[in-house]
Amino acid sequence: MSAIQDFVTVAIPFGDKSEWCDVDDIEREIGELGNPANEAMASALRQTGVVHFASIHAIPPEAPGKQAHLVLEATVDGDAGRALDLIAEHAGPLLLPVLKLTSGIGAVGEVLPLLRRHAYGINPAVFRVPWIDRRLTGLPFVGLPGHGVRTIDENRAIVAKARSIIARERARSSLHGPQSLFRVVATELKDDLARLDDRKPPKLAFCERADAPWLDFARSRWTLGWIGKGLANAQGLIWPLLAIGYALALLLGLAGGATGIALFKGAIFPALVIALMIVAAVAWLLRRDELANTPVDRTPSAAALGDMMARENAPGVIPNHMVSVTTLRRAWVRRWTLPLAFTAVAIMARIGVMRKGFLATIGTIHAARWVVLPGTRQLVFFSNYDGSWESYLEDFITKASEGVTAVWSNAEGFPSTRLLFFKGAEDGDRMKRYARCSMRPTPFWFAAHPDLSTTAMRKHALIVSGLLCKDRLEANPSDAEAWLDLFGSIPRPDYGLQYEEIQTLMFGGLKRHPHSRVAALNFGEPRREGSAHPYAHVQKWLAGLIAEDLVSFGDKPPQDFVCNIAFSAAGLRLLGLDKELALEGPGTQQGFPPAFSLGMAHASRKRALGDPEQLEWCDDDTHVVLLLYAKDELAAQKFAQIVSDAAAIGITEKASIRTGLKAFDLERFKEAWRTSDDSVSKPAEGAEFVHAQSSNDDLSEEPFGFVDGVSQPLVRGFPGRHGAPDPVHGVEPGEFILGYTDNRGYYPPSPLVERRMDSLGMLPEVLLPSPPPDQPTQYPDFADQGARARDFGRNGSYLVIRQLAQDVEGFRKQLDEKAHEICRQPDVINPHNGNIHRTREWIAAKMLGRWRDGSALIDNPFHPAMKSGVDAMRKNDFLYKDADPQGLRCPFGSHVRRTFPRDSLAPTEPVELSVSNRHRLLRRGRPYLDQDGDTARGTLFMAFNADLERQFEFVQQTWLASPTFHGLECEPDPFAMHKGPTETADQRFTILGRNAPLELCPVQRYVTLRGGGYFFLPGRHALWFLAGAALDTDRLHMS
Repeated sequence: MSAIQDFVTVAIPFGDKSEWCDVDDIEREIGELGNPANEAMASALRQTGVVHFASIHAIPPEAPGKQAHLVLEATVDGDAGRALDLIAEHAGPLLLPVLKLTSGIGAVGEVLPLLRRHAYGINPAVFRVPWIDRRLTGLPFVGLPGHGVRTIDENRAIVAKARSIIARERARSSLHGPQSLFRVVATELKDDLARLDDRKPPKLAFCERADAPWLDFARSRWTLGWIGKGLANAQGLIWPLLAIGYALALLLGLAGGATGIALFKGAIFPALVIALMIVAAVAWLLRRDELANTPVDRTPSAAALGDMMARENAPGVIPNHMVSVTTLRRAWVRRWTLPLAFTAVAIMARIGVMRKGFLATIGTIHAARWVVLPGTRQLVFFSNYDGSWESYLEDFITKASEGVTAVWSNAEGFPSTRLLFFKGAEDGDRMKRYARCSMRPTPFWFAAHPDLSTTAMRKHALIVSGLLCKDRLEANPSDAEAWLDLFGSIPRPDYGLQYEEIQTLMFGGLKRHPHSRVAALNFGEPRREGSAHPYAHVQKWLAGLIAEDLVSFGDKPPQDFVCNIAFSAAGLRLLGLDKELALEGPGTQQGFPPAFSLGMAHASRKRALGDPEQLEWCDDDTHVVLLLYAKDELAAQKFAQIVSDAAAIGITEKASIRTGLKAFDLERFKEAWRTSDDSVSKPAEGAEFVHAQSSNDDLSEEPFGFVDGVSQPLVRGFPGRHGAPDPVHGVEPGEFILGYTDNRGYYPPSPLVERRMDSLGMLPEVLLPSPPPDQPTQYPDFADQGARARDFGRNGSYLVIRQLAQDVEGFRKQLDEKAHEICRQPDVINPHNGNIHRTREWIAAKMLGRWRDGSALIDNPFHPAMKSGVDAMRKNDFLYKDADPQGLRCPFGSHVRRTFPRDSLAPTEPVELSVSNRHRLLRRGRPYLDQDGDTARGTLFMAFNADLERQFEFVQQTWLASPTFHGLECEPDPFAMHKGPTETADQRFTILGRNAPLELCPVQRYVTLRGGGYFFLPGRHALWFLAGAALDTDRLHMS
């Protein structure tokens, strides 16, 4: 049930009969009621059924000869007058001893009339008539609007039952998915939900909706639109000001002899001028009074502080209460500026600058109010808040200092302020000392729910709201997951990775699993066999992989064996996503990108990439690839069994590529360099490929003999990347994984399914998550209408696979020829002239941009560092602008400078590094071996992208293959570019030096593209969806 909160404020001046009794005596009598409230008083207030918080205070007089006040304040449901009646009815006898001391009454029947006489409303308005409007100048605030006492109790009871059901089901099976678990809870709590007063899903004010105004304000801050909204809601301030200006203008017109219509028309412009002059005069007077203020900067009394702290942080009580009493400055301008501050905060809340129930972004306040006691200059602040006083004040200082300053700067002794809103509370230490000195101990305080924080109450409301929206959550994995997260802490934020939904290969190269194989499979011919889906046999196979938990997800790979799976566009078409992959017609609102739909084998992609016409295998007839990894040969025996199981149902193997990892032999490299002995460094023909040990943490070696994997993007949220972002290599997960924001803060386009697929036995609306705009956030709005579109791409990525054969002997022979050629020239920039071996290594390093051990030419221009690849990774944060702007150390045409130019292409542009990072690739390739697994024949390049055209194709076409990269001429990549139609006989490589550059020409290519394709690596729910009707979700508790 939604309830409107109101504020009871009773301020009773001490009567004549209390003169013999000082404030301390009365506080002691109030203290008998307890803080927290004693059992009798707590029971009485709970019986009202409407009181959230209540406190009673004896406020000393502002000056000798003035009256003290007894203040009773309460936050209540419904009308304050009705609540006051209930308080007097249930708690009147307990209040009588205190009221007898302050007001001299002697009977319970006198309590209610006394409270009514001195009860006040609260009005923040600047322009008000005190003798007509009895309300006190002030500002009320409620942190949980619409949450009545009864609603909070009902929500708590339902959540407690739901929690116990979840614990029971988890104990029975750890495989329960969010949807199945939600379904069990909702079914068992059906009767409890039916007993609620209001069974309609509540529209919770604090929920995040697409049209939530505070979200727009958080993005845009103060714009003309927001200023216009503020002015439109400030009519109570603007119209009286204009009216005063207009009246003065009329008087001036009359004095000048103007009459009739001319008088009224002629007064309009002068009225505006006069209004502005009034504003300027008020600002001048305000500034003058601010300069006259003497800040009080003293340490609070240790005894007083101890007394206050003794009443805070009671055991088992989450909220706390505070009361502060200050004295307003005497300047008459403060009669305007204090209500002006109240009005400003009220307007900001009204137009939606702040989330409902929050002050700025502070959500720990249950209820608070500022009031000026009647007939005094005493400004009193009451607040019920969660956590410690220190954290509470720190929140105000760091998150809402302008608002605190605007109010409290009207009081004497506040830290120096400028123009009402600025400075002041920003001086945190002095602000806290001032606040502590102004505080008084709270003798009596009651909280209806002392063991609940505002966060818990909001979560309870969200949980019940989700249960009332049963149909929506049962059919939406994103909503069900968010609902279940509420029992832990908060729903996953939009930047939080869903680790268990992302296939394992995304998180790392699986160095602990050096034995590996890629199996390229074809689905075979369609079958009907009584099923609605022509490829039901493929779906059955997928369902088997899922049921046996063979496909690995998450950042913690299984110890022995890892299997990941990716589909080509051709394969996804056969499984039912033909409309989302449409090659002709309008397609869908947001399907797969054209580059993926066409495939790498399409003529347009071949031309863009410089690929040869014929390939041994490609993505037009390869429908799915299995990416298989094992820690040892014994575990690798599982590879053949998985492929055999697929073949048994008609899924044929188009290509089988053995891959592996080989450790770089640093000691051998050192010895070869030291002795300049070619026989040490030259790999013997047919040398056995020795897989790296699973315990090896160093980097692997690629077939040309270089350390591989030194320069990889560092993805926020990946294992080991939980600290501060890396300024050079740090990227957002959305650069590679769909469903998350990229470096520019936007979501990359993800393929959506916007239709029902019941005819194929596939249920996108049940198994696929919502697209990013409809993903639940910290405060999900379950009552809102959910989106029909479902996000197939979420937690998936586009995978590029390229089988690149490397002619190791041909590459080495070219290096030998160039080394001899250079050493025959007496006046060249070669630092090792005369030493063939070191010259060859120097040329190879120049072509790659690193030495074989991974050390960068930027730091080691003449000699390798002779350290591990891990050391090279640690020293990989250089920028070319400062370290090598002319390419004298790392040539412009080198491989590493092409694949990641950093700030090289436009060194004077401050955004150039971010531009380069927009084209990063997350590489997961390995050397591929011959059929016997004895010799590396090349590299199986594999890289993840969120956008194939912006990332892989851009790097390949614009940087790697371009003969004009960085202003060069006829210089494609000398190291990794494959043979193809773009190859020419006059290709060269330039090494810049002190005088004339050293030009190597011709430079041949020793890489050949054998096969490859574009594939999509799906998230867990997308894989379930592809399995269709063959997936036994009930048995596996998946949804």
